[in-house]
Amino acid sequence: MPASWAWPSRASLDTEATGALARRIAPLGWHVQLHVDGAALVALSPWLRALPVPVVLDHMGRLNPAHAPDSPPWQTLRALLAEPHIWGKLSAPYLLDPGGVPGYRALAPVTEMLLETAPQRLLWGSDWPHPGWHAQGHPPLDEAALRDWAWRQLDARGIARAVLVDNPARLFGFGGIAG
Repeated sequence: MPASWAWPSRASLDTEATGALARRIAPLGWHVQLHVDGAALVALSPWLRALPVPVVLDHMGRLNPAHAPDSPPWQTLRALLAEPHIWGKLSAPYLLDPGGVPGYRALAPVTEMLLETAPQRLLWGSDWPHPGWHAQGHPPLDEAALRDWAWRQLDARGIARAVLVDNPARLFGFGGIAG
């Protein structure tokens, strides 16, 4: 069964140990999932490109929507998503736009870039039960609004099935998914 290994953005990532782990899990068909911010993506970019396993960048690469699209984090994420083994995940919009419910309008440039750059390697995740969000004292999230936000992004571009079914099936090795 494929599995993922995730590192939270606040943890320091031991690239030597993680690289060794990636080499060990490569024959198993597993992937590495990273939850890091834009600055970390810039620093880790050469290392990420060299990993021998698929890499999932969680929470839209934690791009700051206030930064310009020509900023190093944006350019790095765009370039990483052009790599055939690097995947993006449309998830946890509330982390990047805490006051944005239900439309998360401030995220429009971020989601647009993700959806245009790598629709064939984009995943969606609910991030339920939203670890860290409630612990920070935030109010409960509207799960239906989060789902609807994601659906609007995907359906408007005709890629809902790809992102919700086909892409995860390919990454996780689920066979027999028929349209």
